Amino acid sequence: MATQGEGNRAILTLKNDVMFKAVYGKDDEDSKFVLMALLNHILGREEDPIVSLEYKNPFHHRERVLEKESILDIKVKTSSGELIDIEMQICNLKYLRNRLLYYHGGLIRSSLNQGASYDKILKTITICIIDDTMFPETENFLNFFSFLVH
Repeated sequence: MATQGEGNRAILTLKNDVMFKAVYGKDDEDSKFVLMALLNHILGREEDPIVSLEYKNPFHHRERVLEKESILDIKVKTSSGELIDIEMQICNLKYLRNRLLYYHGGLIRSSLNQGASYDKILKTITICIIDDTMFPETENFLNFFSFLVH
């Protein structure tokens, strides 16, 4: 998000997709360090912190002509094998819930190689940082959701 600063110069914030990726999404030690700190804070990982990560290809290419492609903002794999998608959204989009569900489904699918057993699915986490009110019925700043498998 760009705001006007002194002298009508634009001030870019981390809410801007390009700036967010420039700080957290570069495959270098500085970005990895700040991204691990952010993830450990959001996920409350004091006891079991993320100590290393690997940036993964954020493109989920379609397998069929009419299938929708998706591009994640940042996709990483932790040293313990978790796949994490981090998304930055400036506003509450009408279909954001469906979009995040679609992205997360692709993250789950990408965790298995051809012929692998379903018990090899990696733990997957999608984090969406939103600069808007998604759930006006709660005052919680941070909300967690889980898939329940029975």
